[in-house]
Amino acid sequence: QSLEHAKDACPDPVKEGYTFTGWDPEIVAVTENATYTAQFTVKSYRLTIYYLNEATGFAMPGATAVFADIEYGAEYSYTSPEITGYHLVDEAQAVISGTMPAHSVEIDVYYAINVYTITFVNEDGTELQTVEVQHGTTPEYTGETPTKENTQFAHYEFIGWTPNIVPATENVTYTAVFEETPAPYSVKFYVKNDVLATVNAYYLTEDDMPAQVNWYGYQFTGWDMTFDEINTALENGD
Repeated sequence: QSLEHAKDACPDPVKEGYTFTGWDPEIVAVTENATYTAQFTVKSYRLTIYYLNEATGFAMPGATAVFADIEYGAEYSYTSPEITGYHLVDEAQAVISGTMPAHSVEIDVYYAINVYTITFVNEDGTELQTVEVQHGTTPEYTGETPTKENTQFAHYEFIGWTPNIVPATENVTYTAVFEETPAPYSVKFYVKNDVLATVNAYYLTEDDMPAQVNWYGYQFTGWDMTFDEINTALENGD
């Protein structure tokens, strides 16, 4: 059998993941018995990794897709990028790794936007409202205006929150802040021309009224205004 006929009768060998490149040694005219060994080179296949927004299906800003030609059988490992305000839908995809098969591979890595819990509380810690907002969204309080009980000596007005409300980047608790207005009224109790007691208050209680006045040679019989009259005057701003 001629050499050319033998070559034509033997198709090129096939090996998964490799390209046949010829024989070793190079085939020459037959002069004796000979053994030829097929030679191969490893193939490379394309690995593609896309980093996508789960909600839109679009590429994540700031995350560059991977396009890599990797030899068959080689190990690969790519760490998924951290993206501010987003988290991996599947934590198992934090690292994409494996052994390159004899074909191209395409992998989609999905991210979802972070959602934070925002809590609004009154000054005493009472919870007023809890909302969930996405990263970068400025939370809004939609409940009733927080209040603080006025006292005898001061009134309180809601003026905002601490800390200041900003676009959400984490779970946050906001606490109501109140401005205190001290009582503008001063009630003075005189004995003759001397001030016996002074009370700054929006109203008086019976405990604020001096109960007994000792004045040499006199018997205390009361004040020239009653308890109720004093509070009426305070209420009217007199």
